[in-house]
Amino acid sequence: TIRCWKEGNIVCPDDDALAVRDEFFDAVNEQTPAGARILSDDLAVRYYSLRPLAFSKKDGATFSFSNHAALLDWYQYAQIYDELWPLRDDWDAYIDAYTNFARLVEAEYLVIEQAYSQQDYYPAGLELVFSNEGYSLFAIQEITD
Repeated sequence: TIRCWKEGNIVCPDDDALAVRDEFFDAVNEQTPAGARILSDDLAVRYYSLRPLAFSKKDGATFSFSNHAALLDWYQYAQIYDELWPLRDDWDAYIDAYTNFARLVEAEYLVIEQAYSQQDYYPAGLELVFSNEGYSLFAIQEITD
């Protein structure tokens, strides 16, 4: 924290919180194959774990300058993604919708920013790969009828 302040930052993350993030994103890098598409709200998957994101809300600005066709696709996904946020207070509805969105954007893995709990509901086809006290990583399996 002192180092953070010396670097001129006003808000400095807790060392314990950083350790949880570090452990998780190391696990993403080590337990997923290179090139695996991951759905996560955290850009650290892309820049720290070196894995492509299946969708990122922040990509819209880049596409607006660089790739109009990708921007049109991104916009359609962004509209669906925006419908997920109001569901965050209803875990079952949220995890169902988020998993469906992950499949829509062809993600192979899904990151949830909370620890896995056996008491929580998870949709069929999510296989726990790794969890710590702050994050969970799931492989998305195909569902066959």
